[in-house]
Amino acid sequence: MDRFVGFVRTAAVEGLAEVAAGGCVLVHCYAGRDRTGLVLCAILMELLNCDAVTALERVRAVRPTALTGPGVLDVLREYEIRLRVGGF
Repeated sequence: MDRFVGFVRTAAVEGLAEVAAGGCVLVHCYAGRDRTGLVLCAILMELLNCDAVTALERVRAVRPTALTGPGVLDVLREYEIRLRVGGF
């Protein structure tokens, strides 16, 4: 899980930097559900300072089929913990 959480963090940081510079970001993977959703949740968690469940609910409100794979919430909760304790 460490490697995957690190991947999500890298993608989120790059997306946040682009937005901060006035740009826009397109996040997409093959199916546009789990990997895309994880990155979007990570960005929301950092931008809005929200928890994993809130970010998950916001993404699913727009795309109900997103983030349905096994372990998705585990990754988001680990991401949330690392954000809170500065574990990146």
